[in-house]
Amino acid sequence: MEPLLQAMRKELETEKDFMGTRRLESVYFGGGTPSLLPAEGLDQLLQDVNQWFDVVPGAEITLESNPEDLEPEKMLTWKRSGINRLSIGVQSLGEEDLNHMHRNHTAADSLGAVDRALEAGFSSVNLDLIFGSPWLTDALWEETLDWAFHSGADHISAYALTVEPKTFLNKKIAKGEWPEVNDKRQSEQYRKLYRYAEEHGWDFYEISNLSKPGHRAVHNSNYWKNRPYLGIGPSAHSYIPGLRRWNVSDNRKYTLAWQELQPCFTQEVLENRDMYNEYLLTRIRTTEGVDLPELLAFGLTDAATLEELIGRAESQGLVIRQGTRCTLTLEGRLLADGITADWML
Repeated sequence: MEPLLQAMRKELETEKDFMGTRRLESVYFGGGTPSLLPAEGLDQLLQDVNQWFDVVPGAEITLESNPEDLEPEKMLTWKRSGINRLSIGVQSLGEEDLNHMHRNHTAADSLGAVDRALEAGFSSVNLDLIFGSPWLTDALWEETLDWAFHSGADHISAYALTVEPKTFLNKKIAKGEWPEVNDKRQSEQYRKLYRYAEEHGWDFYEISNLSKPGHRAVHNSNYWKNRPYLGIGPSAHSYIPGLRRWNVSDNRKYTLAWQELQPCFTQEVLENRDMYNEYLLTRIRTTEGVDLPELLAFGLTDAATLEELIGRAESQGLVIRQGTRCTLTLEGRLLADGITADWML
């Protein structure tokens, strides 16, 4: 772990000019289980961030954590380091769900996790939830939402279970040992989430993310606005307008490369068409939607073509027009990938 940490610190220093003079609005420790890193390691990284970058006062600093890692002493150390937001990987309150996901925590661990985080003084808590698994009944999903909306958390990220090729889940389903994912049940559980957000006055500001009013995640929101970001560590992605790159995923290769001060990433130069499609892919997911003048400004399509595409989706009840903006309806959210693919160049 220590050589990996040192490699990340070297990358931070080397890439301090990647985003030019832009100020950092957020720092996010994620993409695995960063809460396993010793507290002093997280503190070192944050000290380096503050040394090499211009960080906005009060910037959102998030740490992903599993419920079983939220020990009082550890959380106090995180807070002293500057972390002010926790994203807790609850996933499910169903023991069968958790077992099949190979999670180490129990539902009881999750039920106490938010209380412990709030008692430790964190100003913001996100709950990561997964719906639509073969073992998540509608009754259990409703029980999960009842708890989540009254837990004290101010943000929820909820994702439908997806079956990726070559995964353990995919193999079990293919062999008939586990039941298949039911698309209809997934849709109904998403509708239930949507209704809960409306009933509790939450801001369902992106297809998979909702918050109490005024508590949108700064970090997530900047992705959907196509703001630049710098990713540090194995597999991390970085982006500035016109360029995207991603680090090697292998921990050992990454560490050895930085011991020799040899960056190890692949990059692609984004053409105008790529940026047009990227704009569609990200913005259509948000409650602000896509802005037609902004699409036309790319110079790759004309108003008549856009009007035809939007009109077809509008007639199917998938989008609504609000001035020059076009946003997804609830039914449109359920078919967002298809709509995006249809509109892309």
